[in-house]
Amino acid sequence: MLYFTSDLHFGHAKIIKDCRRPFSSVEEMNELLIQYWNDTVKPQDDVYILGDFALKLSLEETHALFERLCGHLHLIFGNHDHEITRHRYFFRDVLESMHSLSTLRIMGDKRLILCHYPLMFWCGDYEDRFIHLYGHIHNNAQDNIWASYLRNACNVGVDVNNYHPVSLDEILEKIKVHNAQLPLDQCINPPLNMRNGKLSLNVCRSDLPVANDEVLTQHKD
Repeated sequence: MLYFTSDLHFGHAKIIKDCRRPFSSVEEMNELLIQYWNDTVKPQDDVYILGDFALKLSLEETHALFERLCGHLHLIFGNHDHEITRHRYFFRDVLESMHSLSTLRIMGDKRLILCHYPLMFWCGDYEDRFIHLYGHIHNNAQDNIWASYLRNACNVGVDVNNYHPVSLDEILEKIKVHNAQLPLDQCINPPLNMRNGKLSLNVCRSDLPVANDEVLTQHKD
């Protein structure tokens, strides 16, 4: 089975406050994230981590975390994966693939566009068979409002998925429901037959709602 996740931020104490995570300490967070992962993923499953795996940990500590997680692991680099990116040879025994951006073929002609960041446009974004998975924006209210105007896209970050990896079946069902609720004339990436030769409708829409004061403060290192 295929699973996807993002933005675990192992070792990053400040993320607990920034994203209002229900953990009392970074140690508890680390252990529970591992427990939730291993309760979900079987050893034979493939898991794609869409960036920001760990912060403020040594190479050895980060490597040890990968070793404790079930499944065949694949990493899409995020903005906080600098040390893994620089020392990728050190992780070759625990990561089966490492990329900045990746396209994964599934179920015949379907494609998953995997990137740490939510993309406004991607190859085939006007077709339902091209699906974009991303992370980076955590549970930030304003950012998720903007991303909600993307069809065929899903935030797989732990902060909006109950701190568990998400299966491909769950993602496809979420996207099906989301697409049905999003009016085609309001989405950023409408189907090709609605574009009239243009890349999109009006990307810089002035009528998009603005998040209320529950917007979270952007976290910093």
